[in-house]
Amino acid sequence: MSFTLTLAKLEDSLATVAAEGEATASDFPSTDNVHFDNLLGHNWDGFYVTLDMDRVTYIDSSAIGWLLSAHKSFRAGGGKIALHSIQPQVRQILEILKIDRVIPLAHVLASAKTALLPYRATTLSV
Repeated sequence: MSFTLTLAKLEDSLATVAAEGEATASDFPSTDNVHFDNLLGHNWDGFYVTLDMDRVTYIDSSAIGWLLSAHKSFRAGGGKIALHSIQPQVRQILEILKIDRVIPLAHVLASAKTALLPYRATTLSV
């Protein structure tokens, strides 16, 4: 099954996005294929995104590269991304590669929102 992103909820600058399918090189032919821009518009990198990974059964190096590229864009644009509900086999890959050092990996949505809170609080108080 091809990798897809679906916008589940949008409130203020917090977007809840659900991912589904196998995240492979065929879904990320280049770093220009952002996916978030289709959901959130051209200012997508200013959003705080919780990405539900419950229905992602496989992730390859291209998808990991995409995640890191998206993280970099979020950071530059003032936003942030946190992943949650990650399948054990996908979590294991992300933890081995120490992705959790740059992108928060949470067990549930509430924890992902909590991980984003310090970043949002800084933005909201400005």
